Amino acid sequence: MLSEIGGLIARLNEVVVDGRFDWPTEMAAELADRYTERDKIITGGFSGSEFDQMLDLLEGYVGDFSCEQWVLCHGDLSLKHIFVIQAGHEGAVRVSGMIDFGDWRPGATVHDLAVLRVREPQLEPAALLTGYGALADRRFRRRLDLHTLMIALGSLAFAVAEDDQPGIEQSANQIRTLVRDLPDG
Repeated sequence: MLSEIGGLIARLNEVVVDGRFDWPTEMAAELADRYTERDKIITGGFSGSEFDQMLDLLEGYVGDFSCEQWVLCHGDLSLKHIFVIQAGHEGAVRVSGMIDFGDWRPGATVHDLAVLRVREPQLEPAALLTGYGALADRRFRRRLDLHTLMIALGSLAFAVAEDDQPGIEQSANQIRTLVRDLPDG
């Protein structure tokens, strides 16, 4: 089923969004948000030097990975927005659709995969990437991991602001794993 979800996201990302979108400007705004959340991220379990190292990684991400063509992104993807059905007599579960595009946005191809990883950290990324068609692409994986880091840091700051201890722990653990396992550029 995770492979099917990856394929669904890939099909969604085939929808090109026309318009004037500037990757460095859009990402500068995201980075500015992370910088303003510095105290919350430190409160969430990171030192000032760890924060600085992560933001250095994200600064490099913006420079190393451009986004020339923007695609349709769900924007708020989680399992609660993915419908499944039981197909056939054998009862195989199949993905049947995706709902709630209220937070749709133009974005990079990795955006929805990154959001899903942050919202559903228990999911196996390899199966999603197989369905997406990018399992063996190390550059794509690095881009995805860095984009996921950007979103996970924002999620940690939100959990700290809400005093959501389970959310803080989940986000901090996910961030540490992402940074530790980040593939080389």
